[in-house]
Amino acid sequence: MFQRTTERTVTFQRPFSLRGVGKSLPPGQYLIETDETLLDGTSMPVYRRTATSIRLLDATGGQQLVPVDPDELEAALFADAGQSGAERKER
Repeated sequence: MFQRTTERTVTFQRPFSLRGVGKSLPPGQYLIETDETLLDGTSMPVYRRTATSIRLLDATGGQQLVPVDPDELEAALFADAGQSGAERKER
């Protein structure tokens, strides 16, 4: 079975939290990794997401991948974008 990992960078303008992380995270850029598996028996390539993780720096400066719920991550990004937009309108 063929697997692939894709990466994307997301930016948060405000502190945010995700259940899988267990603490509030500061604003900034974060690398998101998504693992997918190629489904067999389809006429064109179709992938199914099997895991989504956020890359975090630990206290020693090392990195760790923490599994997160992709829907919760997207909701946090959406909420962050909405807050930033609302503040711009007030100015």
